[in-house]
Amino acid sequence: MHNRILDLRTASGMSRKDFAAYFGLPYRTLQAWEIGDREAPEYLVDLIEYKLRSEGEIGQKGNPPHTN
Repeated sequence: MHNRILDLRTASGMSRKDFAAYFGLPYRTLQAWEIGDREAPEYLVDLIEYKLRSEGEIGQKGNPPHTN
């Protein structure tokens, strides 16, 4: 299964620790989502993607990620 959370974090250039802190997520929850032990709710993944795009942390669909 495609892991959008991992793709979004990778595109943002953030470490797992930084990504979890940025969104106020427990580190272990993010880790479980990325390794496939648990699945993030789809609405939450959509909101995370929206926030990253609107704040310029990643590019628009089809465009490269934002670079700092």
